[in-house]
Amino acid sequence: MGVVKPDGTVEIRKIVINQDLGSKLEVSEGLTENEQLIVNPSDGLADEMAVKIATPKKPTATAAGSSSARKPAS
Repeated sequence: MGVVKPDGTVEIRKIVINQDLGSKLEVSEGLTENEQLIVNPSDGLADEMAVKIATPKKPTATAAGSSSARKPAS
């Protein structure tokens, strides 16, 4: 598991999975509360690499299926 340390570098850790609940895991060892985890890390991820945490983009109002983008029927 990749964990982002407070200084913005990576620490690779071994974790113990207590239960696999499908879309969630119950981890019993190796992590503490409120740590930043790297989901699906690349094979090239290594200890002490500098990383930047990305913020997800919000969907726009012009997304497909938006009722405001439709013209009234004539």
